[in-house]
Amino acid sequence: MQTIVREMKLDDIDEVTIFLRDHFYGNEPLMQTPGDHQIDYDDAKRRKYRLSLIAQGTSLVAIEAGRFVGVAFAGVIHPSDLEESWSEANEHKPKLLIEHIHYFLSDLERSARFFERYGVVDALYLSVLAVDATVRRQGLGRCLVTALLDDSEYLKVM
Repeated sequence: MQTIVREMKLDDIDEVTIFLRDHFYGNEPLMQTPGDHQIDYDDAKRRKYRLSLIAQGTSLVAIEAGRFVGVAFAGVIHPSDLEESWSEANEHKPKLLIEHIHYFLSDLERSARFFERYGVVDALYLSVLAVDATVRRQGLGRCLVTALLDDSEYLKVM
């Protein structure tokens, strides 16, 4: 069966949101850990962020037999984005495990100083990669990431 990888469109938002609910949030290893994982997979802030990534033209979908089988939400980030993410994570004391993870990762990304280390002015950030369970372990995730990198103009050096 042929799989088509194409740029995600704004009109795809509802279908990819359902796809994430069914193939990402329920399968994400961090969400499988013990504890409370109350997460609204489609709250206003999350939807706004996803729409901003789609609008950049840097997110992709994989379609097979007329249905989505993979999504890659990616977007361009700048050093200030890492500081902003850290500030948001640091605003309130994490309570849920997922909030602790976000806090930890925000600090790690900021502390890594990879913009300075690699001399880049911006970077392509893969926010979410999800593949339908029925087609996993067939290289579709790798295909989506490769397509992102091959088409990316965001691999600039200062």
